[in-house]
Amino acid sequence: MKTKTICAVVDRIEGDLAVILLGKSGYAVTWPIEDLPDGISEGSVLVVSVREDSEASKAAKAEIGELIDRLKREDCCDFTQ
Repeated sequence: MKTKTICAVVDRIEGDLAVILLGKSGYAVTWPIEDLPDGISEGSVLVVSVREDSEASKAAKAEIGELIDRLKREDCCDFTQ
């Protein structure tokens, strides 16, 4: 399973959220402070690792497929009445 690692910088803290600038693009995301390591502050550099959970992805895709099939079978949007 491949992992992608991204360097990020905490731009600012807004209440219970940190605004984090990701990688070279500087794309901003907000992140709950409670989910970050203790002591994080403005200017802190973070290393973010991202990987797919393939088993959870398979389960989610199957669940979504079942929902779509069920919606196709049900006549939930009969506008002729």
